[in-house]
Formats: sequence, C-alpha cells, structure tokens
Amino acid sequence: MQPIKLTEVFEKNARAYVDGYRYIINQGSARSSKTYSILQLLHFIAKKPKKRIISVVSKTLPHLKRGALRDFQDYLITTGQYDDKAYNRSTLTFKFGDSIIEFFSVDQPEKVYGASRDILFVNEVNSISEDIFRQLAIRTKEKIFVDFNPTHEFYIHTDYMKRPNAKFIHSTCLLYTSPSPRDS
Repeated sequence: MQPIKLTEVFEKNARAYVDGYRYIINQGSARSSKTYSILQLLHFIAKKPKKRIISVVSKTLPHLKRGALRDFQDYLITTGQYDDKAYNRSTLTFKFGDSIIEFFSVDQPEKVYGASRDILFVNEVNSISEDIFRQLAIRTKEKIFVDFNPTHEFYIHTDYMKRPNAKFIHSTCLLYTSPSPRDS
C-alpha cells in the first residue's frame, strides 16, 4: 500500500465529522481537493467495523463518472487499495467489509425517494435543486457532506450554512498535511 497524502481539507472534514456536525459544507476553488479529501474520509469511515451505507451523488451520471467516481477510483488505485472484486460496475457500488459506498445521479426524481443511508455526500450541490437536496437529507441518518465551487449564492448559503449543526470549510489551494497512512 502506498503512503496516503492527507490534505488540510481532509483534516478539517475529519475534525467536523468527529465533532458531530450534521452538515459539513465545503466551498472552494477548482482543484482545492474538496471532493478528493471527502472521498478519502468516506473510505476511512467505510473501512471501520460499523456497517455503513454511504451515498455519493451528483446531478448527472456523466458528471458523476467524470468527477467523484473517477477521483475515488484514482485514490484507491494510487494508494494500492483498489480491489476489483469490491467494485460492482453495474450498480456503481464499492463494498468494504459490511459497508458500501454507492454512487448515483439525481437526474431522475425517483432516485431520491425511498432509500435511506447513513452518510451522504453531494458533489457540486449547487447544481441540484433545494427540493432534491432536502429529500436526500431527510433520508440520511447521520452526516451530510457537500461541496461546490463558489459561483453564486444559493440555499446552502441562505439556510444550511446558518444552522448550528453546520460546519463551513473553505479551501483555495492544495496543502498536504500528512505523508503517511492514517485510519481516522
């Protein structure tokens, strides 16, 4: 297994997770490691003995495949943790022990109704409607991570960011904080 580089963004998200925030809001410039760092943290969480269902969602399947899913696979491969048997290509799910990380798009309304999860990560949350986000959130038992590039003010700024159980994390440049693997 290759050493895992952890960023300051990873550390801030891990701290917010441990500190018990429900909404962990990541705003930052492109290539500031928001998505990659959150995916690393979700992988660490999924490897814990406690069973978890973790959903990673984006507006469309092409966006998801070119973005978060590609970043997650790249992370697993470059750190020597990729296991082809753990990845179901037809359902876009990864299994780690009793936990799964599932990837799906929210381009069809029925995808957000019904199924629940323990942890949610909405990639580029500013590209989905507030109603879809709300439907995902009410079906999430524990934590909700979101990331976005600052293009305009929207419901995350005007509502969720103001909640006492929300942590705002701003990132601008990529800074590594740890050159070695950790299991947080």
